[in-house]
Amino acid sequence: MAVTNGPYAKTIRIDLSFLGPGTYTSMLIRDCAEPAAVKIEHLALRQNDALYIDLRSGGGFVGRFVK
Repeated sequence: MAVTNGPYAKTIRIDLSFLGPGTYTSMLIRDCAEPAAVKIEHLALRQNDALYIDLRSGGGFVGRFVK
């Protein structure tokens, strides 16, 4: 999953109901305050979870989910 943002910072909510049953290992790459910096997270997620993503102006997000 990937998200790109336009000129205005915002927070979005992504419902993970598209995941199948069970637990998925995720790698999430998020924006940081500095334009060239990112934060990488590894989480266990399920289809009943949701992600809240803070996007800076011109920023983005990448998420990878593996069962």
